[in-house]
Amino acid sequence: MLKIGDFSKLSLISIRMLRHYNEIGLLIPECIDNFTGYRYYSESQLPIVNRITALKNMGFSLGVIREILEKYEDVEALKTYLTLKKCEIKDHADSLNQQLVLLEATLHRLGMNGIVMNYNVTLKELPKRYVASVRKVISTYNHEMDLLRI
Repeated sequence: MLKIGDFSKLSLISIRMLRHYNEIGLLIPECIDNFTGYRYYSESQLPIVNRITALKNMGFSLGVIREILEKYEDVEALKTYLTLKKCEIKDHADSLNQQLVLLEATLHRLGMNGIVMNYNVTLKELPKRYVASVRKVISTYNHEMDLLRI
């Protein structure tokens, strides 16, 4: 059995955080001394701490991590949690990329003439569609040619 301080050093989790994990039922000490109130953890709880850390690094909240740990042996349930988190992060990344495009476009326009625009820019995503367009191409002989692109 390890005292909370020793377990903290081995797990790289602060004592304060280990106490918090205990309060929310995420990682309960193996034993609590009734007289002193000292918390004791076992070495077998170190893999659980590693799972908690990995799941936190993936962006899961502590409440969801507790749910995942309860079903950790169920591979399908674990895959479901991971897949949902992947989709959530991907949606967030897409939203951030869209914000980045708007910022870059605004900075570009400001750099061109230094005038602040008086209109709102809206970026819309449309479904795939076929478009026909006519484009003039100048050949190396300076002759214009009309091309139809589909």
